[in-house]
Amino acid sequence: MEPNLENSKPKIIIRPSVAYDIASIAALYLHSRAKDLLALAYVAASSMTVVVAVEEAVKQEAAKELRSLHS
Repeated sequence: MEPNLENSKPKIIIRPSVAYDIASIAALYLHSRAKDLLALAYVAASSMTVVVAVEEAVKQEAAKELRSLHS
């Protein structure tokens, strides 16, 4: 029996630090583009919310990876 290659997808692993960098850059870009349209305080708060949320997600992913290494 031949393996079904159509349904198999390569597993893509993204390091938490790379995810954090991408989110940080995205937040900075959004901040720079939106500052002419919105009040600076609102944009800054939104950008910081994104970064804080990503930091928490990165921490959780790193903890998950560490747990899997110890299993």
